[in-house]
Amino acid sequence: MRVNSPKGRLQEISRSISTNLSQKRDSGRQKRSSAPRSEKTGRKKKDAGKEELYYAQDLIGIDDIRGNTIFMHDGTICGILEILPVNFFHKPVTERNYISDGMERLFRICPGRVHIKVRTEDTNIEKTIEFIRQCNKDETDGHVLAQMDDYIANIRMMQRRQTICQKFYLIFEYSGNANGERSTSVEEICRQMYQSSVLISNAVKGMGNFVLEFNREDEETWHVLDILYEFFNPNSSAHMSVEQRVARIDEDAEKYNASVGPKKKKSVSVSDYIAPRGIDLTHKDFLIMDGQYQTFLSFRDNGYPIGALPAGWVNNVIGRGKGIDIDMVFTRNNREQVLATLSQYNRISMARANTAVNNPDKFENMATKIQNIHYVTDKMKNSNEDLYDVCIIVSIRRNSYQDMMSIKDQILSYMRSNDMYMNDSYLTVRQYFSLVMPVLRLDRNMLTSVFARDRHSFLTSSLCSLYCFTAYELFDGNGLIIGQNPENNTLVSFNNFNRRRYANGNICIIGSSGSGKTFTEQMLAYRMRLSDIRTIIIAPVKGRVDYYPGCENIGGSFITLSPKSPTCINIMEIRPAANLTDEELEEAAEETEGGRTSLLSQRITSVTTFIQLLLGREEMTITEETMLSVELTRLYNAFGITENDLSIWKDRKRRIVKDMPIIRDLYNRLEFIPELQRIRSVLAQCVMGDCRSLNGRTNVDLSNKYIVFDVDGNAITERLQPAFLYIAFDCAYSMAQESTAHKDAVFMDEVWKMMINEACAKQVKSMVKLIRAYNACVILATQDLEDFLHSSGGFGSAVLNNTQIKMFLRMNDQEIDLVTESMHFTEDDRKTLKELNHE
Repeated sequence: MRVNSPKGRLQEISRSISTNLSQKRDSGRQKRSSAPRSEKTGRKKKDAGKEELYYAQDLIGIDDIRGNTIFMHDGTICGILEILPVNFFHKPVTERNYISDGMERLFRICPGRVHIKVRTEDTNIEKTIEFIRQCNKDETDGHVLAQMDDYIANIRMMQRRQTICQKFYLIFEYSGNANGERSTSVEEICRQMYQSSVLISNAVKGMGNFVLEFNREDEETWHVLDILYEFFNPNSSAHMSVEQRVARIDEDAEKYNASVGPKKKKSVSVSDYIAPRGIDLTHKDFLIMDGQYQTFLSFRDNGYPIGALPAGWVNNVIGRGKGIDIDMVFTRNNREQVLATLSQYNRISMARANTAVNNPDKFENMATKIQNIHYVTDKMKNSNEDLYDVCIIVSIRRNSYQDMMSIKDQILSYMRSNDMYMNDSYLTVRQYFSLVMPVLRLDRNMLTSVFARDRHSFLTSSLCSLYCFTAYELFDGNGLIIGQNPENNTLVSFNNFNRRRYANGNICIIGSSGSGKTFTEQMLAYRMRLSDIRTIIIAPVKGRVDYYPGCENIGGSFITLSPKSPTCINIMEIRPAANLTDEELEEAAEETEGGRTSLLSQRITSVTTFIQLLLGREEMTITEETMLSVELTRLYNAFGITENDLSIWKDRKRRIVKDMPIIRDLYNRLEFIPELQRIRSVLAQCVMGDCRSLNGRTNVDLSNKYIVFDVDGNAITERLQPAFLYIAFDCAYSMAQESTAHKDAVFMDEVWKMMINEACAKQVKSMVKLIRAYNACVILATQDLEDFLHSSGGFGSAVLNNTQIKMFLRMNDQEIDLVTESMHFTEDDRKTLKELNHE
């Protein structure tokens, strides 16, 4: 991995420059004053013979939180963004170079002070379990409750294997408007901080990462509060959520204020909500907070070489153990002051070099320093770079002193073996703690602080070596837990409905026969059902063998569609659809074929497609298609249904729709139209032939939250199966479109069987693109990738490109080659696919 600055050049001159700048930066600053509150830190100070207690709330020092903006007692204002990591080390070298170079682009637009925090925790499964219980709080079906208990037991079993997760935060200071002018208006400050957040988010996206985004300010406020609460309460937060903590403190405050007089009443502050039960700062080299021991290490100013280290080295060197955090604090030096200092330092060095002409060693040393000064000056003047001071701190947190010291010794030993050297927190615990707090609180006396001692100087271009937003784990507290990552023992959980992470919730599962595709589908279906997502499965093969037992176990509805089945789903039925704006449709799909259409027009298209599938390879002529559309319109008009979507209602308040035509009605209408006799003869098998079960009104219960449509090819001829599959598809899609108030997931196994017709393939493509607008998703699965990709009109490839999440199971070499070509995989990805083992 390339790094843009030569090895060791900056460190020759960093200390003298940084010291000079710090003296100017710290002159005239006021010290923070604090008022005692409630929670003791365990430390005292003497003032005129009296002892004044420090309290945890004072140490935290937060006045207010607005969105992602934090207002501190001492006037500091900062914002917090959570950055979603990428699997950096599994990407090609060229892509890694581009991602790491994004650090330079990021810091070109960042404020002058930035804090990057990498926090490692036990995976908090309690939030996930609470989410599952909330989703099923009104459930009365014993089958569902039994499956919920099994799911929770499985999650707890995996958690006992000590799974971990990492979170990444970027904390930045308030720097005012474009001219650096700071406002005194809270609203104006929040507006400017929002603008800074947008700029930073865009820069982060340019690196390939994403920033967690929120639709409302109150959601973001709660998120920031949760971040701070977890930091100050590492043990308590695992058992009590921030919402529960806030509710408890508010209740306690209300009871207290009710029991005292008006003069003794107290108001609750933000610091009260997040303060731990106590912070013990009385020890020389560690602290105790919320029952957890914590000590610190920091890299010495010359403890690691800039130019010799690749991007992501911090993650690899420190490791990913539980309770080991990384903090990188950045301060940008004033450009004019740096250049002035460099110029002065250059003159001094040149004068010393002239006096050392007769001493070759000394002269060569001074010449090297002069060369370094010219290099830095050139970068700052001609490449618009800045000089940053950076302090890298490692926090070690454990529930016992012995464990903490053991991990500390292991890290120090490992560092020494790699020629890296660190300072510990002896007599400087409080300074370290101030630096790692996620509120950008730098020690006011910069010259005598830990930061001043251990800062390392970087040009903007050399910051790429500090890229650290990389993680192997994928965990969402409200997601579907599907297993563990064997590489790093982390739980794998994803929420495909998380709009902040995924552009759409669609999933594609690809694998050979016997690779576990059906098992994966049913596992996802179960997890979704238990997450209050209505689940609809379309099974084209072995439905009764593979899906019926699972459907029965979770109390689902198993619907068989075949010529001899008594069940009927009326293809002519128009179902209500949620009202979506043009903007919502455009957000779901950049191109909507034909734009917004009425329910009647959509139904005519569906009936036409169904008839086309009955025709098989004998495509309709343009005349037939046009005349059929006219006759269908007249037929629905006879039932009182027009292009006005409201015309479908018989009683809208009671959600009762009008009677709908059935296939016989269309069959009879076509009797005296010579041009449509070929279509009428095809419909005859649905009226009088072996498919007459389709000629009727829908007679199945579609209210169940777990539905399996069994369209078994063994009970249906190969020519007719696509038409029966389409009936199930059309019904499922119509159900998903009925409302956006709940989530829906439509599973389509071997979808390529239905995409042999261009009109049908076009509808599948449209569904995949638009279904997210209805708060729904589609899960596609196939074992015949070639047939899928080469389906009619190349729509298979378009469908694959519109699925955000792709799961690859075991495949043969030919299929791996096809996937590699279609997905533009690297040779490493291809090798990983070949090594897959699903025994």
